Amino acid sequence: MARTSTRPSATRSASTWCRPRYVVLYVGTATWKGGTSCTTTNASFDFSKLPAVVNFRLGFKTPATYLNCQNPDNDPAAGLGGEEHERGVQVQKNATVIAQVTVHTDHPFWESFVHDSPAHFDQLAALATKDASGNYNVTMSATTGVDYTHFKFGALDLPWRGCLSGYTPPNSNPYMGFDSLTIPHNPAGSPTTSMRDYTDYMSYNQSTQGHLNSDGLCFVQRHYSSPP
Repeated sequence: MARTSTRPSATRSASTWCRPRYVVLYVGTATWKGGTSCTTTNASFDFSKLPAVVNFRLGFKTPATYLNCQNPDNDPAAGLGGEEHERGVQVQKNATVIAQVTVHTDHPFWESFVHDSPAHFDQLAALATKDASGNYNVTMSATTGVDYTHFKFGALDLPWRGCLSGYTPPNSNPYMGFDSLTIPHNPAGSPTTSMRDYTDYMSYNQSTQGHLNSDGLCFVQRHYSSPP
């Protein structure tokens, strides 16, 4: 059985003592490069109104343990019950065996709970706010209370946009909306049985990002209030 965990550190420096105890923290700048033709489900929407450069700081309080991971390095051994790869790490006598925890950073941006769904950033750019220096910024706090099934840009519906060849939006709705599959969207629901908002949705997808040896899927045991 391959097992690994992501949990907050028990010790912190004085400079971080008052900060939230994130398990995973994304910090960076997203830049719209342009120079490509895109399709959209609402041709009248002016995408030039979205900020082209957005600083993001996305902190996730999502401790998790990854269990029974599949291992691509075990190929061509057959996976269990139709799984892609045999599970676990096969130790060899007098040989080094690599067991690498691989973190896929695209998971929080997926359009669905289906593994390997297309990733998007427009919905976060739409939530960014301008600071005194004229820079646009977005944090996880901006996703709290946001309906991930119907994204907005201010009062306007935010439509789907596809800028990669071969991408087709999952539906023809004039607005973006992500799919939590069998887990219901319920703003007033319990976090243990439903997705209340975009914060819950992003956190759930992010918590699946741990893999074994590149692409080995794992069962996720979440240690925060969440559906299984």
